Amino acid sequence: MTAKELAEANIKLVYLIAHRYKNLGEFEELVANGMVGLVKAARNYQEGRVAFSTYACRCIENEIKIRHRFERNPKRYPEKSLLSLDYTIGDDDKNEGSFDCWIPSSEQTPLEIIEKKEFWNMTKAFIEQLDERERTVFEGIMIHGLNQPQISSSLGVTQSWVSRMLKKLKQQYRNFAMSYGF
Repeated sequence: MTAKELAEANIKLVYLIAHRYKNLGEFEELVANGMVGLVKAARNYQEGRVAFSTYACRCIENEIKIRHRFERNPKRYPEKSLLSLDYTIGDDDKNEGSFDCWIPSSEQTPLEIIEKKEFWNMTKAFIEQLDERERTVFEGIMIHGLNQPQISSSLGVTQSWVSRMLKKLKQQYRNFAMSYGF
């Protein structure tokens, strides 16, 4: 089954789990957060380890809990630390780019999307100045759409190392983009 088929076949799970957590907030908001978890589960599911519904339940619950923690204590969980796809590149006056342009659509590959953006040349210059491991992490996440566990296994490091490296790279990229005027 494709990721889309898995997600469509298990939408009822989202409503079931959102109903369990209805005391945490608006039901529609819980369903929306649960849908995000379902999509993540469908994209990252590896057949053969556990049943999809078991894996999806955990992903849906985790997404609902993460959003609840953020809403409860936004200072502890700043919005941009949630690795939001709308994390902007540049200062508040010139928010001219964001990571959401790197989400693949069914018609285009991530690389085709990036090539259309005016800051692609700046991004290439940033990538060229990275060492091999940094480049693997940056390109894996931002261009090839890999997740952290996939990158960590290919590099032979822990997922937490990849997470720390990604955080460091995003800050470096932001500074690099601001020095270019983005």
